[in-house]
Amino acid sequence: MFDWSGVPTTHIRPTFFADWLFYPHFAKEIGITKMIQFPFGNGRHAPISSEDQGRVIAHLLAKPKGHEGKVYTLHGPVEMNHTEIAAAMSEVLGTTITYAPLSIPAFKEKMENLYGFPPFLVQHLEEVAQHYQDGVFAGTNDMVERITGTPAQSVQELTIKNLAAFA
Repeated sequence: MFDWSGVPTTHIRPTFFADWLFYPHFAKEIGITKMIQFPFGNGRHAPISSEDQGRVIAHLLAKPKGHEGKVYTLHGPVEMNHTEIAAAMSEVLGTTITYAPLSIPAFKEKMENLYGFPPFLVQHLEEVAQHYQDGVFAGTNDMVERITGTPAQSVQELTIKNLAAFA
């Protein structure tokens, strides 16, 4: 709608967020079980933090000139699968974290029964899981650094920042 309105607009399209590794319900489970249990198979993505997204947004709002009409896909610095993400987290946490992939139906059941997520969120995350397996989030770029002058944070850096989530 903004594009049609003539209002100068910039679109950001973050790929797959890194932050949900650190959400309390998931981080607590990872800390206790030493496993990442998501339905992502061998799909890949370059985790992007909400902090990096926020820096891009702040920059675009503070200095919008030249960004009008642009679309920026935001990726983190390194494309990884969840086995590689688990290894990166293991380095920081000083313990072995493994990736134990779930089926989408098993993850749905877990979201509904263990976490008590509302139906709209369960449906959204089921679709995200399928998209992940289909490669929708694959790829990487340096757009965060090109826009802000500071590189996107790695999984290791984000894990260090969120150590308390695993306590």
